[in-house]
Amino acid sequence: LKEIWDKALHLCEYGLLGALAYRACRDAAGPWVAQHALIVAVAGCAIYGLSDEVHQLFVPFREGDLLDLVADTMGALWGAWTWRWAEWRTRGVLGRG
Repeated sequence: LKEIWDKALHLCEYGLLGALAYRACRDAAGPWVAQHALIVAVAGCAIYGLSDEVHQLFVPFREGDLLDLVADTMGALWGAWTWRWAEWRTRGVLGRG
């Protein structure tokens, strides 16, 4: 049960990070990054997750875990895609007016 809860926390944390990274890529970056915001956001979050897991290898009483990295990446994808979907949905509704 502890392992499932741990992975759920990783999904939620990186889901929020992925959504915010996607928003930043869409709204505050250049045109190429904005056009590829989903890929750039998820890749950036995955690299950050990888660096965090590697860092934990050197911290006493902590360990790097490949499944944590998978949960981080899936959370980032979920968050970024959800923000993209909400953005598309909002523009679709507002565009019909």
